[in-house]
Amino acid sequence: MIKVPIGVTVGLAALAAAGAFLAGNRYTLDKINSTLGDVNERQQTYSKLSEVDTYVRSRYAGTIDEAVLTESTIEGFVKGLGDEWAEYLTPAEYAARDAALEGERTGLGFEYEREPGGYILITTVDEGGPAEEAGLLAGDVVTAVNNTDVIAFEGGYEEAVTLFDAAEGTRVKLYIKRTAADGKTNFIDYSVIAGKSERVTVSGTSINSTAYIRISGFNRCTAKEIAEKLQEFSSAKAVIFDVRDTHATDMGILTDCLEPLLPAGDKVFAAYKDGTTQAVVTLKDEDALSIPVKVLINGNTDGSGELFALALKEYASAALVGMPTRGRGTLQSEYHCSDGSVVLFSAARLGVGNNTGFEDTGVIPDVHCEQDESILPQGMTLSDISDSDRLLYDTQLLRALEP
Repeated sequence: MIKVPIGVTVGLAALAAAGAFLAGNRYTLDKINSTLGDVNERQQTYSKLSEVDTYVRSRYAGTIDEAVLTESTIEGFVKGLGDEWAEYLTPAEYAARDAALEGERTGLGFEYEREPGGYILITTVDEGGPAEEAGLLAGDVVTAVNNTDVIAFEGGYEEAVTLFDAAEGTRVKLYIKRTAADGKTNFIDYSVIAGKSERVTVSGTSINSTAYIRISGFNRCTAKEIAEKLQEFSSAKAVIFDVRDTHATDMGILTDCLEPLLPAGDKVFAAYKDGTTQAVVTLKDEDALSIPVKVLINGNTDGSGELFALALKEYASAALVGMPTRGRGTLQSEYHCSDGSVVLFSAARLGVGNNTGFEDTGVIPDVHCEQDESILPQGMTLSDISDSDRLLYDTQLLRALEP
């Protein structure tokens, strides 16, 4: 026999008494029956867990780590929701996530890409970061990490670059090839101590009077970087925003990014389980883009990238170019536990104007265009290509540049 806790017993008795008293009210009875069903289902879940816990503790030959057991139980609960976007984050994981949204990162403090020879080209160096303090420059080529040639790593380039995300205070040795202005090649040893630096998420270039602005992620510095690029390309006749491979969903950050691009008003809405709808992105500034806009998307675009593209399509008549997005069309709720850990789960469906329900389909482009992977240099992906070389290899960008 399953023993029901006295609190649940009293609650059930109270609900039963209320049901008898309000027998003439059909709506109330239906509501009570629904509540009773929920209570019974939850009680069955907790009773089964208690049953297994009691049995295992009485017979398990090993030692149970209570902290690990608790964490695993909650992780299993979150996974059992069937929510693709649900997560359970420890206090440390949540702190790291929040730091990333602030635009900070811990590591060596530079952006990089694979160069044709298989080595690592440093493309940008974070201002004030560890790499800049050590003397590294954009354009340097890393040929060895911790005394091992990049190509000699078992996993090659992919394994070597994992060492750049070192914990704060970790010393990483880099062997650099640097080409001077006179064409002379120098080889220099550097020792870089990992630390915190600001991550740059926006880059770009001007292509025949069109501003190409690439957004690699969304954090609390992204809006400022977008505004700076728009100012840099203020004479452009058109603009292409690239949100391929972007992730994360934060309504505050998205609001700041859209503010200089669209006129004032409610732009993104959340539809909740109880049938209510609420604006979650509201712009206040009347300034807006007055030039033609296109947005590049692909199958790895989700969250803020999808909403950014949809908002520009709905309110700036932007044409979307590329492939259907991943379909992260939900707003996450955060529950902060007493120990600092956090449970995130989908609490509402997001929509932009008439574009709703993209959780199921992804955002559909106006111009379907696949990236031709066959023309990329061997061993390289599109994310490894510098902005200056994209006209050679980026077939989706070339399509977006067409009239």
